[in-house]
Amino acid sequence: MRNILAIALLAPLLATVLYGQPMKDHRKEMDRGARWMKMLQQLDLDENQEAEIKKLAAATKKSMIEVRSQIQKKRVDMKSLLDSERPDRAEVEKMMRDIANLQVNAKLIGFDMREAVHDILTPEQLEKLDKIRESRKAEFRERLKSRRDGDSQRDGIRHRRMQ
Repeated sequence: MRNILAIALLAPLLATVLYGQPMKDHRKEMDRGARWMKMLQQLDLDENQEAEIKKLAAATKKSMIEVRSQIQKKRVDMKSLLDSERPDRAEVEKMMRDIANLQVNAKLIGFDMREAVHDILTPEQLEKLDKIRESRKAEFRERLKSRRDGDSQRDGIRHRRMQ
């Protein structure tokens, strides 16, 4: 009886693992937002700036959820269309363009958020933000260089596992 119960509970999980699409790693997206907020915290925001940015971040997140949902739905529709025996080229093209337009919308939502944050920051804070970004870019380039040189190939693997 226990074996049957265990199989009944594990079967859906195994089916998902074996036949489902690979799980997308959303940590990069979360890390990107967390890194952005961490950079902003280094700018000594006042209470009003912090409140405005949090409000913007929440609105942006909601918009991104909606657009990503639409993209996922379109991709499901696209897969169904492509799985048909003779997909119509015009329908495939329209679906591809719809998905591309939604992806552009997602990028524009991020751009708008960035511009709105820039409008909230003072010139001194913007200057400090540019310096922080340049420092982060230099650190990233250095990590890439050391990986290409083979110095820290093992560290790169360990770093990916820790993420």
